[in-house]
Amino acid sequence: DGAVLDGGGEGRVLTIAGEDVTVSGLWIRGSGSAVNDEDAGVFVAGENATVETVRITDTAYGIWVNGADDALIENVRIDGRADVYPVTDRGNGIHLYETEGTVVRDSEITHARDGIYFSWATEVLAENNTIRHTRYGVHYMYSDDNRLVDNVAADNGVGYALMVSEGLTVANNTAVRNDDTSGHGIMAKDIEDSEITGNVLVDNANGLYVYNAQDNRLADNLVLGNEVGIHSSAGSSGQVVVGNSFVGNGKPVVTPRNSLAEWNGTERGNYWSGARVVDRTGDGVSEIRHRPAGLVEHLVAEHPQAAAFANSPAFEAVRLAESSFPVVEAPGVVDRRPLVEPPHDWRRYAGLIETEDTES
Repeated sequence: DGAVLDGGGEGRVLTIAGEDVTVSGLWIRGSGSAVNDEDAGVFVAGENATVETVRITDTAYGIWVNGADDALIENVRIDGRADVYPVTDRGNGIHLYETEGTVVRDSEITHARDGIYFSWATEVLAENNTIRHTRYGVHYMYSDDNRLVDNVAADNGVGYALMVSEGLTVANNTAVRNDDTSGHGIMAKDIEDSEITGNVLVDNANGLYVYNAQDNRLADNLVLGNEVGIHSSAGSSGQVVVGNSFVGNGKPVVTPRNSLAEWNGTERGNYWSGARVVDRTGDGVSEIRHRPAGLVEHLVAEHPQAAAFANSPAFEAVRLAESSFPVVEAPGVVDRRPLVEPPHDWRRYAGLIETEDTES
């Protein structure tokens, strides 16, 4: 592990105040416990700092970047204080405050409050990081124009919490078993003009949770074996939802909306396991529309006692009529071009599910 730098349980262990400083090959441990005083293993206040190949243990915060731009954090292992409860009393693994152009890559974080926390951070790239056993694996607040690519968030409360930000690119990440009381693979709350594409969301409470989000693109994601595939509520609008595979979720869609949302593109929609499809032209797109959330789901949302009859022959007849003879449009979601086959090889991820068999 290289040389050991031990803070003795007091304050910050290492502060980088100058520019162009590199810290490499250290084991940094033993900060103070004052979360409000930013007690950290490494406190970065100088521009163009590099923290690489470093192990950080027994600290309140792992790394705090404080108003310094163009930091590089690479190949870092941060083990937070697993014995501190509740989790909200811990510090974050990596805390990014008012930084621009920073890169966080190839790192592992566990047992922090939030794995990587963004506050007023812009143009930050976070890629190929693995985060486990935190409240939120990655947490954005007031942080625009950032990229989150090829990360893994497993066994957290929420995998990726995207909040009050715009212009985010969230691509090719994996979220598995994020399933506590607020458990979401990806939460998009008050998010605008962002791309959420190519992600794998498996065995979470909600694969995607979309709340008051505007004008985002949710495309080409695999949403597999979650309790709810996508929960969309509270005024979310203008979403493009296309090319996703919704496979084996307890409920594919939950939405309390009072209007009809169309989730498909001009040439294709999404794949919904269990949907009734007819492809007469052989182009892979069904000529029969699909209502993953239609009149039945709206009635159950308005009258929860009706849930006992949700799979009854009468309600199945309503669903069939909605697909085949759409005379009255109930609130909810419609996919007018559902895909006949899933565009994802979902079976390679089925082993990640800790529940019953996944439907095909």
